[in-house]
Order: sequence, then structure tokens, then C-alpha cells
Amino acid sequence: MSDEVTLSAVIKIIKIAKGTTIEYRREVVEQTGIAFDHGRIIQYSIERLRNKVDYTDIAFGLMPQCFTLSELQKVYEVILGKKLYKAQFRQKIEKMVNGTGEFQRGKAHKPAELFRFNPNWDEDDNF
Repeated sequence: MSDEVTLSAVIKIIKIAKGTTIEYRREVVEQTGIAFDHGRIIQYSIERLRNKVDYTDIAFGLMPQCFTLSELQKVYEVILGKKLYKAQFRQKIEKMVNGTGEFQRGKAHKPAELFRFNPNWDEDDNF
């Protein structure tokens, strides 16, 4: 017997323009294993995370203390739901990270430099 449980929801997002404001209404079209309005709550949480990743350090809460830039880029891509260009991504996050001077070990490819979050980063410096 498997311990795996599948949870899924299909959310319909309706954009409503009222004068100069835009409102969004969410309707759960279909859900499996998710009770009540939790599908809509999850969708809203994903939207908030996607918005916050552009102007805060929230993605670093999902990273280990030391990481490669490729690992960090992958986290951003998963959150945003799209592929990012390496050069542009690195330019955007350059002030958010500090190199450790250490390199990743035990990988078959060229060792990548390890970085950590820059605790002196200011949200006004980026994006």
C-alpha cells in the first residue's frame, strides 16, 4: 500500500476591471483531495510568493546556507513558473549574494562557486 496522496486543484482566475482598478476573483473548477476553499487559498499563496520574489529576499528562505547560483536560479524558476536567462538573473541578484570562496565538491562537472545570502542587502538596491 502506498503512502502517496495526490492533491490537485484547477483554479479559474477571472480578471474584473472596474474603472482604474483591477480585481481578481478565483473559482475552484475542480479539486482532488483538497477540502473546502483550500485550492483557492493555495493559488493565492502562490501568486503572493511570485509577487514577493521580485522585491524581497523570500527565495533565500528556501535555500541552504551555501548554494550555487544555478541552484538559486532553479528556485526562482520554480517559483515564477518560467525559465530565466542566466546572465539577466545573475545581474539581478548580484547584490543579494556574497561569494564564499569555496567550491561545490563531488560533482562530475566543473566545481561551481558557493554563495550565501548577503545580510547587508537592502530591498531598495534591487529589482
